[in-house]
Amino acid sequence: MSQLLINIEPPSTDAEFLEDCRTMADCLRTLSEEISNWAEGVAALGLPPSITQPLAAIGEGLSEAATGALHAAARFEEEFEEAREVAARGITITGQDAA
Repeated sequence: MSQLLINIEPPSTDAEFLEDCRTMADCLRTLSEEISNWAEGVAALGLPPSITQPLAAIGEGLSEAATGALHAAARFEEEFEEAREVAARGITITGQDAA
C-alpha cells in the first residue's frame, strides 16, 4: 500500500510557491501512476468497462492536474521574471504606491 502525505501551506515567497507547485505535481503524478496501475489490475479481473473506464479516468485526471501544477509554476516564472531578477539584486517589491 502506498501512502502520500502532502502538507502545503500558503506560500510566503516566490521560491515557496514554485516548490509547492513542484511538490503538488510530484504527488499527483505518483498518485496517478498508483491509481492507474490499480485500475489496470482491476480491469484484468474481467470487470466490465462501465466500471473500469471511470477508474482509469481518475489516473488520467490526476496526471492532467500534475501537468497543471507545473504549468502554473512555469507561468509564474514567466510573469514575474523581471520582478524576481530585481528582487534578487536586493530590492524589496512591496506592491505599495509611494506616499
